[in-house]
Amino acid sequence: MQASQPESYCCPICRQELPCTWLQREGDSPCPRCGQPVWFARKTVGDVVVLTFLPGLIGGAEALHRAAGVLEAAGSASLLIVNLAPMRFITSVFLSMLVHVRQEMIARGGALKLCGADGVAREVIEAACLDSVFEIYKDEAAAFRSCAAPRRDGFQQLLD
Repeated sequence: MQASQPESYCCPICRQELPCTWLQREGDSPCPRCGQPVWFARKTVGDVVVLTFLPGLIGGAEALHRAAGVLEAAGSASLLIVNLAPMRFITSVFLSMLVHVRQEMIARGGALKLCGADGVAREVIEAACLDSVFEIYKDEAAAFRSCAAPRRDGFQQLLD
């Protein structure tokens, strides 16, 4: 995977660039360009899409209904990196949505990686026993590095 210069973050709906202070806003803030509520920002780096979720509360049934929007934002990317760093709270319904998105990405021949899950977010993921389901990295840079690293689980030997 070749990492090219990243795009700046954009609205996942109108794809217009968002101001650099955007990730400090609360969830479901309206896009300054199209006015639609936005609960994550999107950027691309090569053939990878990174979605960074805003710090507001995303819970309840609406999280499951938003899986389609996440998949639409992923587009045809082979890898989707979900950055949870700005989030202050993660619900079990939000995790269910991520599991669904992961399943859909795999069905498309792609993958989903999480990053930025520290503190309470990491504890919630571990309590739900999803730390064995998701690849979780400290930050975006570590998630990108994992794409270039050779596999150490025996599969690389089978491919050689």
